Amino acid sequence: MTRDLRVLVGMIGLIGVVGCFPPRTLPPCDGWDESAAFCGFRHPEDLGHLQNGDWILVSEMTRSDSTNEEGEDFRAGRLTAIQLPEDGGPIDRRKLFPAEFDEEPPPGERWGDPACEWGPSLHDFQPHGIDIGPGPDGRTALAVVTHGRREVVDLFEVIPGPAPEIGWRGCVEMPEAVAANDVALYDEGSFVVTSFVPPAAMTGFRSFGTFMKLSFGGVTGSVYRWTPTDGLQEIPESQGSAPNGVAVTPDGRTLWVSEWGGRAVYRLDADEEGAIRRRRVEIDGRPDNLTWRAGGGLLVAAQDAGVLRIVGCADIQTGGCDVRYTVTGIDPDSLATTLVSEGRGGASVALEVGDEIWIGFFAGDSIARTPLAD
Repeated sequence: MTRDLRVLVGMIGLIGVVGCFPPRTLPPCDGWDESAAFCGFRHPEDLGHLQNGDWILVSEMTRSDSTNEEGEDFRAGRLTAIQLPEDGGPIDRRKLFPAEFDEEPPPGERWGDPACEWGPSLHDFQPHGIDIGPGPDGRTALAVVTHGRREVVDLFEVIPGPAPEIGWRGCVEMPEAVAANDVALYDEGSFVVTSFVPPAAMTGFRSFGTFMKLSFGGVTGSVYRWTPTDGLQEIPESQGSAPNGVAVTPDGRTLWVSEWGGRAVYRLDADEEGAIRRRRVEIDGRPDNLTWRAGGGLLVAAQDAGVLRIVGCADIQTGGCDVRYTVTGIDPDSLATTLVSEGRGGASVALEVGDEIWIGFFAGDSIARTPLAD
């Protein structure tokens, strides 16, 4: 069998396995009642509690690239803070980045890797996963997975005050083989970060083999840990099929990882000698970001469709992607699961906000709201 024929046969088989058809779109949510959803966002891929839960931080993705040196056609991603007034009126929105800011941290306030000197700008900011957690010297840090001309984890300080503000403090550059997806902070500025799939594996004909591997839960990536003393190190036993969302305990010894290709979440525990125990729980769908609940449990949003159908959602510019999604609650001790919500759309994150669940979408223009079950 010639090489071209083998490729053709593989493509036909892949189409049959994952359903390679253009995704159907959902209409834009402009004008929806805010009791059901907040409209006017640009792919709100991740959400996090900001300033004791008074504000919610939204990571608005972009998948565009500059078409010239001036970046005239580049639509930068955004970090937006939103607050729901107590009287139930319209939400308050504040764009935190891109914005005018001092790119150089104050003297002595540099975080991250000193070798990572280039701060984000309007023309190279493509935020992805985010986390708010402990920073150096007891401060609050915001970690942002950033793509574009820089493949880094950007580190911001959340500046205390009546309204949310952030200041860039540094970054950690990712190795060439790492395509970062989500990040989780712990222990005064240390963090863990997932690597979904090597960038080179998504180019040319190699991408067909990668899609096939993802469809059957093959291993494509792992999880890395960064500390100021040891730098970036791969975590043993963390390999999985498209590691996506990640959550970690304050001591850094236990972490949960969404295995997007494997339709599962796995838990890693390290004892004092460094031995690692791994446990796995299956999820209804392909799990994305993980968030903590008020009672200590976890929430995970998942897309329930074939690999290429979900990947095709990235081409949608307006409205949403018409695929099924689920939101699952996970007990961190027993790993028992509960279906919390389901619907249509490319859901990527679910966050408990008061007596509601807010759902963000990696392809879409809305943040959906659904009440917690009694």
